[in-house]
Amino acid sequence: MKDVDGNRDRDPECVFGRTHGLLNNLLFHLS
Repeated sequence: MKDVDGNRDRDPECVFGRTHGLLNNLLFHLS
């Protein structure tokens, strides 16, 4: 999955941060 920050997709912390943010957004919209 590529996005604006795709050049940092090799950093586990960045990947985790983006994934966590996406999950939070999904939970927020679903609730």
